[in-house]
Amino acid sequence: MDASQFMDALFRIERKLDLFADTSNGCHWWDAVRADVYWMLYSELTHMRLPQPAPAPLPARAANALRRLALRMRLRWKMRTSTFDVLAFRAPRQRSGGRLFDAAIDSLLEVCPGRKLIIDTHPYYYHRDSSHVPLREVAQPALLDALVVELRTSLTVPIDARAFRDFVLLKIAEFLRARDQYVRLLERVRPRLLLVCQNGFEKALFVAAKARSIPLVEVQHGLINHALPSYSYLLGVD
Repeated sequence: MDASQFMDALFRIERKLDLFADTSNGCHWWDAVRADVYWMLYSELTHMRLPQPAPAPLPARAANALRRLALRMRLRWKMRTSTFDVLAFRAPRQRSGGRLFDAAIDSLLEVCPGRKLIIDTHPYYYHRDSSHVPLREVAQPALLDALVVELRTSLTVPIDARAFRDFVLLKIAEFLRARDQYVRLLERVRPRLLLVCQNGFEKALFVAAKARSIPLVEVQHGLINHALPSYSYLLGVD
């Protein structure tokens, strides 16, 4: 089964169980965990594993931690001392003349009016503290057991039911933590517009912005295809 066929099979399960309509822990849990579940299941089905880079030396890890701390403190200072009309998230992964730039969003920022608070998510991800905030306990979604059955029968993925449930609950907890942190960030900045070039899956940011009725523009930064779970959806899914 190739990646496109696997996505079609997942579509059929999503339609059969109506997963996008199910809510749990105050959120539409399936969309929050969907991409992580897709890659976990597909790696199990194909026995593919992403290569793991060697850990960086201790001095390099310490230097990176200090840089993140400095960037986080600078961001907090800006939020306390200034007001902004636009909050922009850049992902500058390309380099020109010794400087990093974001080909997708930089030209848009040049013509965007108002005061802008810019947060770079590369090479350091610093605006959310994901390592020291405890995860909350979450309730199991009503359709989770039915999803396990469908995955075993329709996709014939040899998953361990308990391990899969734990994985989904962990991803829901991580999503809720990220959503709460973004809500607090938006409450402090109070932007009138969000410009976003994603560096990862920022669904929690989208949910937080929608809850506060803040317009959000996502600038596309890569290729979209049928087998990419972050952008490939059933027709009619909002």
